[in-house]
Amino acid sequence: MKRKLCRRVTAALMAAVMLLLPMEAGAASLSDLQKRLDSLRAEQSAADARRSELENKIAGTRSGVSEQAEKQEQLQEQMDVIGDQISIINSKINLYNQQIHEKTLEMEDTQSKMEETYKLFRERVRAMYLAGEHSTLEILLSAETFSELLIRSEVIDRITRHDQELVQTLEQYINEIAEDKAAIETAKTEIEGEKVTLDQRMTEYNAAYAEAEAVRSSLENELEVDEAAHAAMLAEDSAMEAEIQSVINAYQAEQQRQEEARKAAEQAAQQKPSGGSSGGTTDKTPSGGTVSASGFLWPVPDYHSVSSGFGNRTPSGVVTASHYGIDIPTGRKPMQRIVASKSGTVILSRWSNSYGYYIIIDHGRDAAGNSYQTLYAHNSALYVSVGDYVTQGQVIAGSGETGAAQGIHCHFEVRINGVRVNPLNYVSP
Repeated sequence: MKRKLCRRVTAALMAAVMLLLPMEAGAASLSDLQKRLDSLRAEQSAADARRSELENKIAGTRSGVSEQAEKQEQLQEQMDVIGDQISIINSKINLYNQQIHEKTLEMEDTQSKMEETYKLFRERVRAMYLAGEHSTLEILLSAETFSELLIRSEVIDRITRHDQELVQTLEQYINEIAEDKAAIETAKTEIEGEKVTLDQRMTEYNAAYAEAEAVRSSLENELEVDEAAHAAMLAEDSAMEAEIQSVINAYQAEQQRQEEARKAAEQAAQQKPSGGSSGGTTDKTPSGGTVSASGFLWPVPDYHSVSSGFGNRTPSGVVTASHYGIDIPTGRKPMQRIVASKSGTVILSRWSNSYGYYIIIDHGRDAAGNSYQTLYAHNSALYVSVGDYVTQGQVIAGSGETGAAQGIHCHFEVRINGVRVNPLNYVSP
């Protein structure tokens, strides 16, 4: 691809160098120059199509890069959210681990207390067992009164019941602690399951992010190559446009030479033997056209028919899109004179896909403050540039069939305050 780009740039530079070589005046006939111009126009049209295709591809690639960047941004936002959730879960797991540890210590401490109490209880029971019933009877019989006997009997019973209840209480407490610990461990297990799910999602998002990054990188590399190719095409276009302008200049010079020769022949034929002047006055401008009452001049002095008028077109009785000007055909002859309908300043002189090579002249404002502009489209050659001041009847272009045109003609528009109006209200064939 790089070698191809180098070849394109080299070709463009060679074309530019060739343009610096002077052309011999009158070295080629109008027919030869027209053939060369037609060939260059065809090459330019093909180059425009290739460039347009590449520009569409570049636009699509740029859109793809933006799409992948946006996708990465969304994935990053989602990964940030999941990261926060995982951080919260890790904090909860740490808290559960701490609570489980505390419950374990508490259960071990209670277990130790219960074992100590149980040990004392066993020793007391064992001592009572060894002493036998005589010891208990002696305690009871040593009472001097019946009331004292009941009290001693109650005390012995309470001691026994207290030991049993204490052991039972400790056992119950241990069971409660164990239940609390189990509940905490269950909650921990559940939240660990959530963490596993979040970890899996994070892994998936990381993989999607990496994939988007790879696609984006590939598109950026492709975009870099295409933009280099586009730059080479622009260089080729500039060289070709310069060559076209060179041919146009030669054509115009030859056409002017022939026109001067024709006029000289006419003047010689009209001279009287006495040497007197043909005399007389004329209402025509130097272009040979007649200025209308509104002050505008017919833009194609050598052709006066209209093939398509202003307004809706109705071929075969079917109404199509509106036509915002008039079409003045020049037969099969390109490069016929197109003149300024009125004096003014050139504000546009360029190419467009629809108008082809076209010119817009601004004629200023009238006393009421209305602005006037005229447009001349589908030309083969443009003789004026933006900023040029042109006089009424000055040749500004050569007729053609560029842009979205069918047949060689001049598409002429009149615009008042930016609104296109019927030119036949301002010019007459």
